[in-house]
Amino acid sequence: MPNYKDLQLTIPEDTKNFLCNNIQVNVKQYLPLDRKTEVISEIINRSSDDQGFYNTAKLSFNVDMELMKAYTDIEFDDGTDAKEVYDALTSNGFFEDLYDTIPQSELDFILENVERTIHNIYEYRNSIYGILDALKTDYSDLNLDVEQLRQDLAEGKNVEFLKEVLDKMG
Repeated sequence: MPNYKDLQLTIPEDTKNFLCNNIQVNVKQYLPLDRKTEVISEIINRSSDDQGFYNTAKLSFNVDMELMKAYTDIEFDDGTDAKEVYDALTSNGFFEDLYDTIPQSELDFILENVERTIHNIYEYRNSIYGILDALKTDYSDLNLDVEQLRQDLAEGKNVEFLKEVLDKMG
């Protein structure tokens, strides 16, 4: 049985390119796993609103921009308006060319994991564990002694609190 080291495998560092407004854009053909997970995290972290819901327009914007940052050699100044850059790139077909140049297996990995992670986040939030976490966060200033709460509810106390819990649960 061969040892992994005997295979003498290397991580590819090749690039392909396309022209954008007569400027060559180099596109990496492979990102290491650590970089892919960073890209996935950035997309997810930047795509939700203040309530934690994922905005599909923000998600599309962030997928395009994060893939462009990760796979190309395009640089930005700190003061660059990302939305202005996005509009300029989109209106000139840049992202179509980028998606045609990144290997499909790379795109699939990132896009599928973004989708699965968002699905898992919503699934967790809708589970009893997620609901309890939300309640704990919403009522973190309260000292919730479950046994005492059970006794109080059995005695008819804290009915208003119970109404709030039920309202949050839908």
